[in-house]
Amino acid sequence: MEKQIRLFLDFLKNDKRLSENTLQSYERDIVHYKSILDRTGKDYLNISVDDINSYLSSLQKNNKKSSTISRSLASIRSFYQFLLRTKQIT
Repeated sequence: MEKQIRLFLDFLKNDKRLSENTLQSYERDIVHYKSILDRTGKDYLNISVDDINSYLSSLQKNNKKSSTISRSLASIRSFYQFLLRTKQIT
C-alpha cells in the first residue's frame, strides 16, 4: 500500500496541484487509515462500506472534530477514486 500512497500523493501534487498543507493533511489521513487497516489485519483492496464506517466511528470515539472526520473521509474517497482511475481496483 505504501507504493500506492506515494503514487496518489504524487498525483495530487503534480496533477491536482494541491497546496503543501493539503498534501500533508491527505498524507496524514491516509497513513493513519493504513495503520488502522494494518492493526486490524484488513487489506485495503478488500474494504467494505462497514469497514469505512467503523473507521470513521473510531475517529468520532477518539473525539476528533467533525471537520477532521469529514476531511479523512474525503481523503479516503479520493484515494480509492485514484485506485479506480489507475485500474488498481475495480
